[in-house]
Amino acid sequence: MHQDALESSGGFRVIRSHQEALESSGVTDCRGNVLQQIGSSSSSSSSSRKCRNYFDVAVNSRGLVALSCASERALLVFSRHGRLLQTYGGHQHQQHQYHQQQYHQQHKDELEAPRGVTVTRADEFLVADIRKGTLIALKLDPKTAVRLERTVVTGFHRPYLVSACPITGLMAVSERGSETGRVPCVKVLAPDWNTIRVLGVCAGMGPVLTAPWGLCIDTDGDVLVTDWSEHGHRILLFPSRGVGTVIIAHGLSSPRGLTVLPGGHLGVSDSMHHCVKIYRYKEHRD
Repeated sequence: MHQDALESSGGFRVIRSHQEALESSGVTDCRGNVLQQIGSSSSSSSSSRKCRNYFDVAVNSRGLVALSCASERALLVFSRHGRLLQTYGGHQHQQHQYHQQQYHQQHKDELEAPRGVTVTRADEFLVADIRKGTLIALKLDPKTAVRLERTVVTGFHRPYLVSACPITGLMAVSERGSETGRVPCVKVLAPDWNTIRVLGVCAGMGPVLTAPWGLCIDTDGDVLVTDWSEHGHRILLFPSRGVGTVIIAHGLSSPRGLTVLPGGHLGVSDSMHHCVKIYRYKEHRD
């Protein structure tokens, strides 16, 4: 399953695309000029070409690009020039299986099934691990992408997508439903990691989520979600105060990633239409 993702941070934007068996991510400037292709056949790193199931993408203010790879169960971090710097998680840790004590000590802190990735207000990469039920914030060296600090937040049920506002520090994470009765939802977290809102579970507070595919949070604390439901594909807006509503219900074929753009605009990647659609979802304030 492939997630066409959008990420916007500082002067950089990243678009992850999927075409036939090859996936790539393009780093662009604020004017849409392509600065670098990552993970494509033109990439100089053979390691990057081995990961063909990229799920999500994020770029920080220093130009580091993080790609979560579902098939490798790893987070790959590239330089702004497209060179693979570090890999977190992945199958390489299996070599420790004959040294059980050392293996478990190292493995318990590693990623097992990374999915969504974003950048926090502190310029750290925030990764959702659907298997471990955790969010992991990684502070990386801006030149080598070596891990400097790590924060692990537990207590989530199959966390899937993540988004963070670089201004307010608020974060949003989606949780997948399950056959045991757990329903999908979106949780809004304060900068101290405490959950302050749970969205998409109560009909009295707006649309009930069916299958969230895209997620972002803006500077007002409003949360936008791409939802695939029996009513069709739609974009939902859950304001920081008040009741959630459907803001886009037509013209979407296979909406995936979401990102907030300047001027009250919203970017939606549509994988079936092979494009990024731009909508105005609120009035721009100077």
